[in-house]
Amino acid sequence: MSTPVYRWRCAPSHLRTRRQLSAAGLRPAGQDIAAVLRRQRRGRVLVAHLYDVNLAAPKRPATAAQLAALAKATAARQQRAAERRGIDLSAPDDDPGTGWPEPDRGPNPFDLQEGFARGGEMAHRVCEPGTGKTTGRGEQPPGVPRVGFTKP
Repeated sequence: MSTPVYRWRCAPSHLRTRRQLSAAGLRPAGQDIAAVLRRQRRGRVLVAHLYDVNLAAPKRPATAAQLAALAKATAARQQRAAERRGIDLSAPDDDPGTGWPEPDRGPNPFDLQEGFARGGEMAHRVCEPGTGKTTGRGEQPPGVPRVGFTKP
């Protein structure tokens, strides 16, 4: 029996790729490929193998030994990368960050706590009716309803 072939977005909902199974906490569990998804993109044919969700099993949790081995490998990889860049990781040092200075952006108009700390009004510019002119920060033209929020 041949494997069914589906076009892009035409596969049944119970068939998933390995990544989709993994995102759902499942694994194929030794099952054969249930179907194939084919798509053409820029002259190339892309193929994805699909597995049946009903036959999938839950992912096995990593053992303590596996997690320790991953931590050791990650530390070794970071050490090699630091050596290539001339950084000594053995010396305790504060986090250098990105190396770029943080810009001073002033108050954040979207931060609610900061808005309450300034007296309950959002810092904004209000357009005066009929003139097209805007008032400065915190000013409210007469007769215009408040825009933003106020303290409860």
